Amino acid sequence: MPSSLPAELQTAYGKAWYWVDAPGRQTAAASVPDIESAPAQPAPQPPRWRLQLGLPQPHLQFYYQQLGVNCACYLTACNPLGQLLSETDNAARMQQLRSELRAEGWTFHPGFGQDPEQQWPGEDSVLVWGMDISSARSWGQRWQQNAVLICDAEAKASLLWLR
Repeated sequence: MPSSLPAELQTAYGKAWYWVDAPGRQTAAASVPDIESAPAQPAPQPPRWRLQLGLPQPHLQFYYQQLGVNCACYLTACNPLGQLLSETDNAARMQQLRSELRAEGWTFHPGFGQDPEQQWPGEDSVLVWGMDISSARSWGQRWQQNAVLICDAEAKASLLWLR
């Protein structure tokens, strides 16, 4: 589905850095658990890695195998519809998002979305394992996001426009 967002905003989403933290690394939200319900890792992974749009992601493939899934969604509850909220409000929204994900049995890693040009503040995020396109759309709309990042069975990330 094409986006109705301005072209420059779509470009900014495409240039953003979508970081994922491996177990044991703290993110911007220091009290966030690193992963929920994940089996132990047989091999060390980097403490932080970046999802890159359109390219196969070896770290995704590793966790797909470990967790028995074939898709994922990178999601935030911060700054709904591009409206800049305070750090406190964004932290509360992210805490609620994590609580709802846990309540519904989702497994996730923490992440952090970042504008490499520093024009927009970074956003606390999560990479939700096993979340397909339909669920990603629903969760993104529930949290009033313009887009979410989806990761397909080939471990490639792409933007799913919601607006």
